[in-house]
Amino acid sequence: RDVYKRQRLRYINDFPLPDEAERRKIWEQVIPPFAVKTELDFDFLARQFPMSGGNIRSVVFNACLQSAAANGEKKLLMKDVLIAVKREYDKMNRAVSLEQFGQYAKNIDDLE
Repeated sequence: RDVYKRQRLRYINDFPLPDEAERRKIWEQVIPPFAVKTELDFDFLARQFPMSGGNIRSVVFNACLQSAAANGEKKLLMKDVLIAVKREYDKMNRAVSLEQFGQYAKNIDDLE
């Protein structure tokens, strides 16, 4: 007897991206407590880069790895976060322009 029939899920749930205020909170919450985050511009990150919470978490994780490898410190630098943002957009196959990086564009200009 086949009591349990296998069925495919036929539903797709769309979750809206968090708004700017929610993204700012996510940026602040996913930074590890041991990381020094005084140089980060959370308002800019939340405003300029509409991403899901999972994408933001991935950015922070990769930026922490990059920052630790580059300077061996627990200080998270804006440059490392922006490079990780650029790479996350690349992974998502979404375009991001230098204009989106505003005053920080010089930090990722050489990645283009």
